[in-house]
Amino acid sequence: MVEEMKSEMAEVAPLQRGDIVKGRVTKVDERQALVDVGYKFDGVIPISELSSLHVEKASDVLKEGDEVEVKVLRINDEEDKLILSSGPPMPSGHGRSCRRSTSREKPSRRKWPKW
Repeated sequence: MVEEMKSEMAEVAPLQRGDIVKGRVTKVDERQALVDVGYKFDGVIPISELSSLHVEKASDVLKEGDEVEVKVLRINDEEDKLILSSGPPMPSGHGRSCRRSTSREKPSRRKWPKW
């Protein structure tokens, strides 16, 4: 049993605040979307992080199975919380918009594009 836990832990991708990672939407509720980014548990994109514009329902922006690029905002392993923000718009538009970060976070592995 201990060996199984160690092998599962080895497969978990290490994440840090500010990282930009790819994931797949696993569930869309009215106020949030859950995204599998290869971490111990799914990350949450709150409705406020889906767009800089007003969004009525998360399903207006995302659907189950969508591949998304997200930024890690917060990680709390003790409470199994991984808070994410959706990434910049896709080249084809998809109606998604991006917010510019104004915080002074540590540099991420990959930077948001300059607008």
